[in-house]
Amino acid sequence: MTAEALGHAVNAARDTWFARDPDDWVAHHAFYPGVVERVTAVVAAGGVHVVVVTTKAERFTRALLGSRSERLATLPVVGREPGRAVRKPETLGRLAAEHGLVDGAGLWFVEDLLETLDAAHAERALARAGLFLAAWGYNTLEDRAGSSLRPDVTLLSLARFAGPFAGWR
Repeated sequence: MTAEALGHAVNAARDTWFARDPDDWVAHHAFYPGVVERVTAVVAAGGVHVVVVTTKAERFTRALLGSRSERLATLPVVGREPGRAVRKPETLGRLAAEHGLVDGAGLWFVEDLLETLDAAHAERALARAGLFLAAWGYNTLEDRAGSSLRPDVTLLSLARFAGPFAGWR
């Protein structure tokens, strides 16, 4: 079986499960400790525009967010589009332009894949964006160690994520 065929099979199984019993599908997922609380607090405080940029389909993301908070369910979500993979750096560049963030200054992006952060850093429209590697996600010890040697990426622990933005840098 090819990787593409396996991916289609996994997607089909997830789609069937979600269509049959979305509550059960949601119940089998968990957020990392403190993430929901931090995002909820940031949204409640105002002054920061939060957008969820994900490779998941928007309907899955909304179901997960909505399972934790009605307020989180209303956040803007940019997810995978059927039949078209939209690169996160492309999405971030569009968001920066929509919000008048020249060179991405003022845009902060938390991501768990170092390769995605590398691609974002390579985009001219994101040259001044804050790029944070989530130490709790899909990355390796080598990724986390290597990020500390790079001025363009800040390693972000769950504890720092849960704290004030001033402590992120």
